[in-house]
Amino acid sequence: MGNMTVVEKIKRLRRNKNITLKALAEETGLTIGYLSRIENSHTVPPIPTLDKIARGLGVNTSYLLLEEKEADSGDHDPNFLLVKKKETTEDKPLRASRKGYSFQGLALEMGARNMYPYLLVAEREFGKAQQHDGEEFMFVLKGTLEFLHGSNKYVLEKEDCAYFYAHIPHCGRSIGEGKAHVLTIIYDYRKHDSWV
Repeated sequence: MGNMTVVEKIKRLRRNKNITLKALAEETGLTIGYLSRIENSHTVPPIPTLDKIARGLGVNTSYLLLEEKEADSGDHDPNFLLVKKKETTEDKPLRASRKGYSFQGLALEMGARNMYPYLLVAEREFGKAQQHDGEEFMFVLKGTLEFLHGSNKYVLEKEDCAYFYAHIPHCGRSIGEGKAHVLTIIYDYRKHDSWV
């Protein structure tokens, strides 16, 4: 079977495991209606939501984000992952997008057990504020990011970084010339307990 979208994987995995939408809703804390909309959408849900769904289905979030040939290749040392520049942003499109930013998972081939690294590209308008468990680190690779964290506003320029608690609502947008490209690493406390 060819590469499936993230939402197609969610639907197939749920059905293969005979998990009803009601059972998945109870496991994730999401509503049946919201889960149904996700399965019938072409848009990948926010990362924290995707993480809840993955745990509810008994898989790692990276399984849902990876192309099947990458997820199943097994051609690398499971204790070390090297991803060359040509194998990331230059040759591959951003994997998913939602209002406010586009993102591409980085180093997910290793199964990303405790940290989730992403390349985010911020749009010109603020998207919906994100809020999830854990901590988050951002490093601006290029461009300028206007970032809201709670009631505070910050401007991060190239090579600026930020580290913050992610349970506080946060979002960002590109300002100035071009779009901001931001290396983002998410650490979820619950991940550390559930994957070790």
